[in-house]
Amino acid sequence: MFEKKAANPALPFFTALCMFLSAVEYAVPKPLPFMRLGLANVPLMLAFGFMNFSSVLLLAALKVFVQGVISGTLLSYVFVMSFFGTFLSVIFSFAAYSLFFEKKMISFVGVCIFGALGNVLSQMFWCRIFFFGETARAVWAGIVVWGFAAGIMTGCFTKKFADCSQWYAGLRAGTVRFLRAPVSVNEKKRFKFTDAALWLTSAAGVAGLMFCKNIFVMWGICALFFIAASVRRKKCVRILPGLAVVLFMTAASVFTPYGKILFSVGSVMVTEGAVTVALMKAARLLGICWISQTVVAKEIYFGTSGHIFSEVIAYFDALTGQKWRLGKKGFFKSLDGILTEVCTNV
Repeated sequence: MFEKKAANPALPFFTALCMFLSAVEYAVPKPLPFMRLGLANVPLMLAFGFMNFSSVLLLAALKVFVQGVISGTLLSYVFVMSFFGTFLSVIFSFAAYSLFFEKKMISFVGVCIFGALGNVLSQMFWCRIFFFGETARAVWAGIVVWGFAAGIMTGCFTKKFADCSQWYAGLRAGTVRFLRAPVSVNEKKRFKFTDAALWLTSAAGVAGLMFCKNIFVMWGICALFFIAASVRRKKCVRILPGLAVVLFMTAASVFTPYGKILFSVGSVMVTEGAVTVALMKAARLLGICWISQTVVAKEIYFGTSGHIFSEVIAYFDALTGQKWRLGKKGFFKSLDGILTEVCTNV
């Protein structure tokens, strides 16, 4: 049941799409750090139609990795929980897709419910180990409700998009092609010292954003790569989307108040701790975007792995750089057009 045609050329694009949706999800407040809305699972559900099981598992691993990088949880228990939850979810949902979806017995909503079951079982197990021990049963009800609600929302989103998307229909029919080809033999030899220096500097910047707890250092890294991206692109990187992210995440911080009260508006309290965390999260998110823009401003190569990674961040840069115009088309049609443009014109 796990035999399908592999679509490895699509892997960098779908990884970048997971990365983009992880960034969107990262900006949304959550009651517990290991609870997620599941937006980054949408590319996994769509990939079932034209990737084999091993390719889907690789995509899931890359998805968990980029989520860990963006959220700064790569070396924490949250990453471990996300890793096992994602893989159990993929096993459950892929089995449901192969057994029931292809026979038109269930829709993507049903597939995501099966995936939510796997994720919920994993979270309940790890929650008992890491958080509450014997008293974990007290929060299991909340985990179940949150998990299945997120699964249903993810399923509804996936179903709506798959039903109306010409891009997705083209992928399944084989008419949509990804223009970025694998590295040729000659390209593998185009390694330069400056390329290595850029990779190392970018890696150091990502590490600083992930592990540093000083807000001034984090925003200093953001400023450095904002300037670097602007210099390498020979034009100033757009600042308004970044300011919108900062404002949104700061405004959302009022829903999780803690620390010293700075001021209050009616019953709404704005606290120092919540604002600080929001600004750190915004710095991490914007910093990673500007680092990716710095890297892909010019073609660089660092072996096959470096080329694959450059494809991922090139797609991610293209996704974050799109102007979303909803108009009369609506959200899903606009998203469909953007994905078509990005995957064929990077």
